[in-house]
Amino acid sequence: MDWLTDRLAGMHLQESAPLQIMYGIDGRREIPEQVLEHLEGYRGSAPVRVGNDAATQLQLDIYGELVDSIYLYDKHGAPISHRSWDEPHPHGQLGLRELGPGG
Repeated sequence: MDWLTDRLAGMHLQESAPLQIMYGIDGRREIPEQVLEHLEGYRGSAPVRVGNDAATQLQLDIYGELVDSIYLYDKHGAPISHRSWDEPHPHGQLGLRELGPGG
């Protein structure tokens, strides 16, 4: 839950930065995709890529995953406070704003 809390805090610092679908193993936001021409993949497949440009795609289902993660932590981990349940709410609203008028 600490990792998730840190990501949400990062959203407060960058008003226009929505929750990403993935992060680096160390929590970084940037995961640039690179092609490694000098390597061969499984059974000679190519190109070999590291990173993932999909990290920058806007995918609104991540807000549902956020709520589900908090729920599962509350149910199977440690109970969280009412205040903690209220904190993600503005971020879900951000996701709804991304849909545009009538979304």
